Amino acid sequence: MSDTPKKTPMERLGELKAKLQEGLEKYGPIAAIVWFTLFFGTWGGIYIALNAGVDMIGVFAEYGIDMDGAAGTTGLVMVAYALSQVTKPIRIVAFLALTPPIAHWWTRRKRA
Repeated sequence: MSDTPKKTPMERLGELKAKLQEGLEKYGPIAAIVWFTLFFGTWGGIYIALNAGVDMIGVFAEYGIDMDGAAGTTGLVMVAYALSQVTKPIRIVAFLALTPPIAHWWTRRKRA
């Protein structure tokens, strides 16, 4: 067995946020474009799904995320925003995976 204590989900999220900040500093404007594309794509996709009648609150409930009652007290855009914030850890991982190859492609494209 390992003597290393297990990290809590909040500690792991903190590490991901630190890596996100490093990526933003390293890749500059390209990182910002990738981050906001992921964010607005997620937010917009969830909004479209909610608007089309997909029970996104039920989908998140299947994963143990209770958003019950959110739709009745706020607007659809805000519910979509709240649900998109739940996906932040996934977006951070996607950002960390996508930014380096996109930055590499972009710099090679500019040289040609």
